[in-house]
Amino acid sequence: MIGIAMTTYNGEKYLKEQIDSILNQTVSDFELIVCDDVSSDSTMDILNGYAAKDSRVHVFRNEENLGFLKNFEKAIRICLDRGAEYVAPADQDDVWANDFLEVLLNIFHSNSDILLAYGSQISFTDTLPTQTFIKDSVANSFTPPERLQTTLYRSGIFTGATMLIHKNFFQYALPICNEFAFHDIWFSALAEALKTVKGTGKIIRYWRIHNANVSPRKTSRIKIYFSKRKIRYEYFLAKEILKRVPHENLDPLILKELKIAVKYYSYNRFFLWRLFYLGFFIKRYKIFTYKINPKYAVFKYLLWG
Repeated sequence: MIGIAMTTYNGEKYLKEQIDSILNQTVSDFELIVCDDVSSDSTMDILNGYAAKDSRVHVFRNEENLGFLKNFEKAIRICLDRGAEYVAPADQDDVWANDFLEVLLNIFHSNSDILLAYGSQISFTDTLPTQTFIKDSVANSFTPPERLQTTLYRSGIFTGATMLIHKNFFQYALPICNEFAFHDIWFSALAEALKTVKGTGKIIRYWRIHNANVSPRKTSRIKIYFSKRKIRYEYFLAKEILKRVPHENLDPLILKELKIAVKYYSYNRFFLWRLFYLGFFIKRYKIFTYKINPKYAVFKYLLWG
């Protein structure tokens, strides 16, 4: 059985469309677990209405606001406690393709050694659909260490709302560290470190862009990049993997990269360290220029890493 872990907070505007897309999946053996984080709008009324009509929908309302990370963790734990073999994190404002679960399950059936499968997505707005492919074909040529580098030093190759995760993955993944900005970056980094991830270019998620998105938009990314917070949570990504996963279970190249990442982020704020350690940048040139104009890459690296 699949457990779909959805979190809600004042999501009345788009919630029905997302739940309808989930309930109309080509795979029907699932439970939709929804944890509401004390919404003040009509979100709970909408959820209770669906729960009354469909026995697969189960609604839980928090007694107090847990915040984005811990609310997702709660939803995932409920899925696991109810016997889910796979867990799919779901946002409240997206739209799933009707074969979302089928596509990801097929990846598991064809690859017995993976713990996390993911698909691709397209972003859209309420007024103008946009054909923005989030998954970049360049990343397909990356080696496992390079994929991990991309997650640690740039951004994840895939997102949490396109994942299907095997229950065994959570022996390492839970609890979610409070230092992380988002749960999906943690899941991505951990899966890449374990080399237990497989994806597809098929579009399975339609990502709605609007003013209330939790994910940072371009206007706020500048603040994130210049803040110590970004360095802190990426530092903790590497450190937590080293802490939770027995080192003998890690590929030697992955283990080496994680140790370098901890050192890199420990000294990241020191400009002279970056200036005299250009070898770090040169060896990872493909990663630092991933989705960025190469002529700006050196300047950006020297400025804030």
